[in-house]
Amino acid sequence: MMDERRSKTDARLYSIGHSNHALETFLKLLRQHRIEVLVDARSHPYSKFAPHFDAPSLKQAVIGAGMKYLFMGKELGGRPDGDEFYDSEGHVLYWRVAESHLFLDGIAESAGSTLRGQTSMTQQFSRKVKI
Repeated sequence: MMDERRSKTDARLYSIGHSNHALETFLKLLRQHRIEVLVDARSHPYSKFAPHFDAPSLKQAVIGAGMKYLFMGKELGGRPDGDEFYDSEGHVLYWRVAESHLFLDGIAESAGSTLRGQTSMTQQFSRKVKI
């Protein structure tokens, strides 16, 4: 049985991309690492190629598997709202995102979730990055 009061040294934050895994494979990976909270950090939580990773379907599957689902794409996603976060070519200026109140609040919320249980963040990795 898991101790309800997790120490800071026990808390871990994992990152996972869903790739094109079958849903059961993805859930198996989460269970294998004893993930208790899945933080969905995708700005646009939909998948054209794997609809089982659309936010509503994923949330239902994660909760059905006994874990918690927390959507934080607005706070932590890689395609933020606001022209101030993009250069003239449309590339995200991640240093600006990292300094924003919304992002910092999202990090604090994710850290709080991590202290309450093993946490994994899912994100899309097919974005252009320019810092």
